[in-house]
Amino acid sequence: MSFSVEDLLLQAKKALDAYEPLLACKFLERAFEIEQRHDIASQIGDCYLESLNMENVEDPVGNTEKAKQWFLKSIELETDLGHSKYLNLGQLSLGKEALHFYERGLMVLVHELEMMEDEERVPFRAVYSKALCAMTEIYMTDCCDEPEAESKCVEYMTEALKQDPHNPEVYQTFASVRISQCMPDEAKALLQQSMDMWYQPDSDKNWPIYTARLSLARLLMEVGDNERAQAVLQTCLSEDDEDAEGWYLFGWSYYQSMQQAQDPEEYDLLKQDARECLEHLFKLDEKLKKTMNDQVDPTLLEHARQLINELD
Repeated sequence: MSFSVEDLLLQAKKALDAYEPLLACKFLERAFEIEQRHDIASQIGDCYLESLNMENVEDPVGNTEKAKQWFLKSIELETDLGHSKYLNLGQLSLGKEALHFYERGLMVLVHELEMMEDEERVPFRAVYSKALCAMTEIYMTDCCDEPEAESKCVEYMTEALKQDPHNPEVYQTFASVRISQCMPDEAKALLQQSMDMWYQPDSDKNWPIYTARLSLARLLMEVGDNERAQAVLQTCLSEDDEDAEGWYLFGWSYYQSMQQAQDPEEYDLLKQDARECLEHLFKLDEKLKKTMNDQVDPTLLEHARQLINELD
């Protein structure tokens, strides 16, 4: 029995709806054999990329490479349509190569936005700013030694704020840039703006993803705003009270607050809180060893041990 391209695309959609991206790949690859279209190639890349989020995926490295190859095939067939394939390649690449793909993707996205009505552009502003944040992170890590690194980071973040001024991630990334520039007051103000966009006590509405909140807590601690860091960490532990990094950061944050305390009673309370959080980290380590044959990151344990010794 032969299937048309439309039949195969429908079957692929059903597989994706059932969260079976690798099965969807098979249908899409058969569709591509019939009709070599850039959008089908891009969809295959998307499915291989989606498979990386599955638990117990058999060949993550192989699927990553397949995703890259299909995105490149899509570009070979059509260079000026489909911004997402470029942005995905940026995500899957490193250094200058990643920057090249992100830049090309943004050029295509800008062209696509010019053909949209104003209300259609709204969701793509977040896509645009997210790419700028990713490019900034590359210039702060892989390409930090490039002569244009600092100016590019500021340029990208200024543009991201202009395009997407209600995105906490933009303010948080810009704060990282300001910290790297030794501008802690500016960084602190940006972090407070980022947090104020979503944080409400006793409400989990519109929380950023878990890892973003942990990163925010670290940055707040870096600029000395431990009270806000603890509020952010409370949202993390209310979501996952067995996360080792959350307990470690909580303990370290209380330790820093203790060092700044003026009132003896407050000092003693913060000291107790710091000790309890750090000791809980070691309990989690024991639990992981017994139940999952795993352990807490040794670097966290070593620093926690140093802090506890200083509390004694």
